[in-house]
Amino acid sequence: MSQNVKSGGHGLAPNDNGGVIPALRALPTKSAYTSTPRDLMGRTKRSTMTPTTPRMQGEGPSASIHSYLHTPGLLASHHEASNMAPSSPGSTVSEDSLLTAAGPRDQGNPTPDWYALFTSLPKKEDLQSIVQEVKTTLRTEIASLSTSLQDLEGRVTALENAGPTMQVHHPNHSYDRQLTDLPPEARLYIDRVHRALRPKPPPLAPSQDVICYIQDTQLKEDIMKEARRERSWRYKGQTVELYNDLSHLTLQTRRALRPITTLLQGDQIRYRWHFLFTLTARNDNIEASIRLPADVPILLNTLRLPATPVMDWTDCTLNERYLGRPVALVLGADGLVGDTVPPHQGSHEE
Repeated sequence: MSQNVKSGGHGLAPNDNGGVIPALRALPTKSAYTSTPRDLMGRTKRSTMTPTTPRMQGEGPSASIHSYLHTPGLLASHHEASNMAPSSPGSTVSEDSLLTAAGPRDQGNPTPDWYALFTSLPKKEDLQSIVQEVKTTLRTEIASLSTSLQDLEGRVTALENAGPTMQVHHPNHSYDRQLTDLPPEARLYIDRVHRALRPKPPPLAPSQDVICYIQDTQLKEDIMKEARRERSWRYKGQTVELYNDLSHLTLQTRRALRPITTLLQGDQIRYRWHFLFTLTARNDNIEASIRLPADVPILLNTLRLPATPVMDWTDCTLNERYLGRPVALVLGADGLVGDTVPPHQGSHEE
């Protein structure tokens, strides 16, 4: 055993068992004086051991570095969980056993289970499967949107063909009659002519109405202006009357205001219908209009006409059940007063 000797003091040196022993005091050389065995032995002195970190059980001089990275509680739990016989003094703790000991049983250990984390990551095949599922879903949704778009495009095309241009009737242009004997200003360009959509009348009843669409709006207004001057016309022994083609709601609304128009005609007051629905009357440079049921008493008061009950057309145009149930609009001292008039015969009761 070799000892390190320091002159002029005491020192410590490691032994074979991992501890330390006090070093011997340095002695003078032999040339200075003769030493005795008592002097060589020195004074008997109590050795002082410095506390050190205890070495793991069974760890040799070449222990693994994992012994310095893991806490003693982890190693203790590993030894307690093992059912094998204690290892020999020279054996070391393996890395797999330390990773196994760091499982869910040790809740206080902050070291993660890297092996379990790496094995839980998706593989290349998993990522390819996810991408394929996303592609399939997108293709299905795009195909559905494409079908809906084609359906919508077909409906828009059908509406455009049914409009004023009447593209759907273009194949019939070859059967049009060529009126070469008429001057250009006498020609009448009509897009379509058809019967009114209603049941066929009895044999002795008047025939169904014929509806025609005229391209030139100004020409149509000129024709209707002449038709208002003379309501009926004679053609080949038949009586012909010309009217504007109005919607069902507009006809019902004008029918509700028939008592007002009859009163205006009796007093020879000129009136006129406007689009969409407005009735304007003028008398002695005083003009009044009706657009809503609340405007009826205002017009009667402005033109100095008697109070006349009319039907509330806002209800009769929305539901046919309200036809025949007029509401009397009476202009009193306090303004508009509503009073229900008994229904006519044949009207529908609620």
